[in-house]
Amino acid sequence: MIVYVTGKQIITNQIIAERSQYDHVPSIGWQYRSQGPNNNYQYMFATWNGIIDTSFPPNPQGGTIEMTYWYVAIGGNGPVPEQADVTALLLGGEGDNGAFDATANPIDSVNGAVWSGGTSVSTTNGSVDIVSKTTLQSQKFSCWMILWGNGQVQDEHYSVEKKAYCIAMAVYAAAKPIKPLGPIEDVKRRIIDKRYLYADFLDENLGKFLDEVSRYAATSPDRLSKLLEDVEGISPKIVKDMLLDVKVACSRLDAIQTILNVLSKKQK
Repeated sequence: MIVYVTGKQIITNQIIAERSQYDHVPSIGWQYRSQGPNNNYQYMFATWNGIIDTSFPPNPQGGTIEMTYWYVAIGGNGPVPEQADVTALLLGGEGDNGAFDATANPIDSVNGAVWSGGTSVSTTNGSVDIVSKTTLQSQKFSCWMILWGNGQVQDEHYSVEKKAYCIAMAVYAAAKPIKPLGPIEDVKRRIIDKRYLYADFLDENLGKFLDEVSRYAATSPDRLSKLLEDVEGISPKIVKDMLLDVKVACSRLDAIQTILNVLSKKQK
């Protein structure tokens, strides 16, 4: 397989990683991109041939692939606005990788707030329900995807609670049904804190570790505790140090409790 990958920032289309050739789908070193202390980005999904894939790494099937890895900017300590923002990803236009159109407004109607016709809706006075257009630039609506925040999406509806902030993306002309992020994948992303990474390749090991955590938890929650205890004996040292940092991150983000909650529901 020959894979050509370009890294772009969501919404702006800014290139943050120039086109590079690989003989496999790249994963190590791609979870985060950094362009100085004030420009940090986290991977969100990949697009190619009208397909959008939220897994990491993505899973194309053979051949020569022209792929874009899309990133969202992270970090910053500014105030959080009380609003629901939207953007549009158009997969049916020129080129194989799709593009965001900052000028295209996917909103058809808004329930619960006064809407001025723009791409932002205030949540200051109450929760809002945003309904997407069925077509945009002659492309058919596929689904909403949350890029940041705690909004809810279902079919054409995108809902955000009172005084909350969320950014969602309306996807148009997707070639295949979009796989939403599962609970375990979401936990993997939240637990990876850039401040705790010693090197780019640790992202892949974090994913493997959390997969192992979920497998242990599926058979017995007690084995989860045993797995964390066993971290002390792992070698080489850099892997041990990385997993110890994961243990700290688990405590900070309550990720282990999230995994157990999800798996306990599956067992019922």
